[in-house]
This record gives sequence, C-alpha cells and structure tokens, in this order.
Amino acid sequence: MVYIFGKTMGVNTFVGIVLVIFGCLHILLTYGAYIESHKKNRHVSGFPLVGAILILAGGLISGIKPLMILCLADPGLWGFIYSFVMEYRYNKRMYGYIEANGYSPDDRYDGDRKIKVDLDGQEMELSYMINNPYTLNNTRIMFAIIFDENGKRYVLLDRKKDGLDKILFSEDRIEIEEPCPGRRIKKLIIEILP
Repeated sequence: MVYIFGKTMGVNTFVGIVLVIFGCLHILLTYGAYIESHKKNRHVSGFPLVGAILILAGGLISGIKPLMILCLADPGLWGFIYSFVMEYRYNKRMYGYIEANGYSPDDRYDGDRKIKVDLDGQEMELSYMINNPYTLNNTRIMFAIIFDENGKRYVLLDRKKDGLDKILFSEDRIEIEEPCPGRRIKKLIIEILP
C-alpha cells in the first residue's frame, strides 16, 4: 500500500504528507493535554511546537506549501510568542518601578550573604541583592528586595495581572500566600540567611 502511494504521488510528497499528519496528531495531543490541565487543575504537558515543526518540515518536503499554514493551529507556537511578550511586559514593569523610585541596584551583599526561597517545598539558595529583581523562571515569579528612604525593607512582588505589591519585610523571614493568583504556587517563603 505504501508502495502504491509512493509510486503515484512521489516519495517526497508521501513523506511530507505523513509528517503533516503526525504534526496534526501532536497538535491534537497538545490540545488534549491543555484540556486535562484545566480539568485536573494541575499541569499536564503536551507536545508544544513539535506539531508545528513536523508540519513545516512536511510542507517543505512535500512541495505542497499551503500545508504549512496548518502549523498556526499549534498552541505551543502562540504560547511561545505570548510568553516572550508577557515576560518583556512584566520585566519592564518591575525594572521601571525600581528605576522610577530611585532604587539603584546594590550588590554589597552579593556573595557573602544568601537568601533562601521556598516555593511550596521546592527550595533554592540565591545571592542576597538589594534593589535587583529575582526572576524564578520555572514558575514565572518575579520579586525584588528593596529599601525605602527610611531604611525599611520591603519585598516588591509582581503579581502579574494584579500588578506590583509592596510588602513590608521587617523580619528575616516572610511568607506570602498566593504570590501569583491563579497559578500553581500557593506559598512563597523568602528567608535571609545569616
């Protein structure tokens, strides 16, 4: 059967169409994973961008260029573009606030002091820096430790859609419930280590 299709339409066309079909299946699996994520309220990974890449390759190999338009159906492609735009927007908001309020990055504690960040039990240790944003890329959480003109310490937290939140950080440990509403992380703990 494969021999018949290969003879009637050419090997390149046949391979290209098969790649396009596999790409469409990957796109369907990605949409299914997205639906499951919402049903179970936890992340279920699909195959983002794999379908788009297979469709593009199939369209190029087959010589049927209009098939390549199907790659636009891949949600991973749009998610990739969306994440770049939103990351730029949030970074601009955080850095803009720090600059507009006259906070300049201060790395005097860099290297000799550390902070511990706990995201629902997942701990990481970072260098302690003042007025310099931390971006936790795996969870898309951004915060900075800032001091105002009176010497009071705050955590400046980007709550994404809810905007920036300036939280008093008077002790060496702070717990923040729902740092980014609607996301999986329920608690952010920041602790300045001695």
